[in-house]
Amino acid sequence: MKKIFLLFGLGITIACGGQPSGSLVVVNKADHAVSLIDLKLGKIVATIPVEYGPHEVAISPSGNIAAVTNYGDGAKVSNSLTIINIPEKKKITTIDLGEYRQPHGAEFINEKEVLITCESKSRLLLADLSTGSITEVANTAQMGSHMVAYSVTDKTAYVANVFSGTVSVIDVPARKLTTVINFKAGIEGLAVSPDGKELWVANRNDSNVTVVNTTTRDVLAVLPAHQVAFRVKFLANGSHVLVSNGMSGNVSIYDAKARKWLRDIDVASNDGQPVPVGLTADIHNRYAYVCLAGYNEVAELDTGNWSVSRRIATGNEPDGIYFSPVSIKE
Repeated sequence: MKKIFLLFGLGITIACGGQPSGSLVVVNKADHAVSLIDLKLGKIVATIPVEYGPHEVAISPSGNIAAVTNYGDGAKVSNSLTIINIPEKKKITTIDLGEYRQPHGAEFINEKEVLITCESKSRLLLADLSTGSITEVANTAQMGSHMVAYSVTDKTAYVANVFSGTVSVIDVPARKLTTVINFKAGIEGLAVSPDGKELWVANRNDSNVTVVNTTTRDVLAVLPAHQVAFRVKFLANGSHVLVSNGMSGNVSIYDAKARKWLRDIDVASNDGQPVPVGLTADIHNRYAYVCLAGYNEVAELDTGNWSVSRRIATGNEPDGIYFSPVSIKE
């Protein structure tokens, strides 16, 4: 594991401006692989095999390192974390999670540590990439601990528990479950605002998104979404929120400050169901990206006019997706 730590210091190419730049890491569930997409080129520049049944991906603050959770499926359960060096386009290692089966949501808290949800044991885990060690952060005390959001402002993790219909609030440095917020069964996607003050939680059963004050836990708004409201993403500046609606073929856009629905972006390009799922956005607030599992592609969304500006081919059944500021050479 030592060489993982050494890779953090590598020089990277980061571009900015009006044109798309950086890269995407896309998890292709059916291929048991991830696609590395350079956004300037607009195409896959590398495909990296991982373990069986990958679902989600997180990327380190520098954009150099990706961590992929290998969850499995109904036929086979997996229990590992694949670590990828993005600029070098290669797998570094796979961390065996042992008894912690069905790892799913993931978020880095710094360059070498990543939070992981473990559905099978209702735990939030912390993987140290410099040593390969896995430690328990907290027991969520709920069922279906699926996705995690992390606030850097107060070092708090929020875990969406699908079956319990709750969010576990965890103090990461203290390794302590502080409270559980009640919603309804079916919540899944969630995102915390850049300032850490609000938590937005989508409910795939009720087709809505609930906004909660992270200090008081009060519900500030319940906003309409569409069928199978799936994932939630803030733009980096906190101005807007996006929600992918898995069975409606669109992405809902919200004014974050006003807590108001603005419009829906139709991402369909033919008669088939696009199935919008994973969401990410660049660091310049210029473009957002949504995986279309039904089309095997990513739709690029221009935040200037809220339209589909480009489509990029992926592997089979793209799901998890994460933006990196790193541009990848062919």
